[in-house]
Amino acid sequence: MRFFFGALIFLTLSGCGASLGDRIDSKNLHVYYMDGVSAQEAVNFATYWRDNGFVGEKKQTIQLIKNEYGELLVKLIEDKKYELQGLSLDEQAMLSKLSRTLEKEVFSDTKVRVVPCDNTFRPLVKQ
Repeated sequence: MRFFFGALIFLTLSGCGASLGDRIDSKNLHVYYMDGVSAQEAVNFATYWRDNGFVGEKKQTIQLIKNEYGELLVKLIEDKKYELQGLSLDEQAMLSKLSRTLEKEVFSDTKVRVVPCDNTFRPLVKQ
């Protein structure tokens, strides 16, 4: 009986966490992808990200997800310093340019938005 009760508590608690989606890994890069994003799109993104010098020495975790408007969100976990100071206009412009590049070169003209996030994939910047 004690085992059953313990197993029931474990299943209840493990069910409370939100899924990050399926994942592909490549050295220091972990790309999660959710419903609406195919495994091939995630692989294409990871390949582009690696081949264009975006993968460095530090581990990166990224989530690809489509929102209710069909827009593909590329959620990047940023350092703590960005949570405190926000993004400059130049940084925002670079993210917009990167979004447009990803639309053309990776996601076949699907609307893309790069979103800086905290370590739980919550956006740091108001949309």
